[in-house]
Amino acid sequence: MNTLTEDPETEEPVTTGAVSTEAVSTSAVETAPVETAPVETAPEAPAPVETAPEEPAQKKTTEEK
Repeated sequence: MNTLTEDPETEEPVTTGAVSTEAVSTSAVETAPVETAPVETAPEAPAPVETAPEEPAQKKTTEEK
C-alpha cells in the first residue's frame, strides 16, 4: 500500500511538468495570430494615398504667389 501512495505522488509532479510544457505549446498557437498582423499593415499602403492631397496643397502655394 505504501508503494501505491508513492506512485501517485511521483506521478503528480511529473504530470504537472508535462502540463506546463503543453501550456507553452498553446502559447505558440497564440503567436500564430500575430503572423496575421502583417495583413493589417496592408491597409497602411493606402495611407500613401493620403499624401496625394498634399500635392494639390503645393499648387495652392503657387496660386498665392
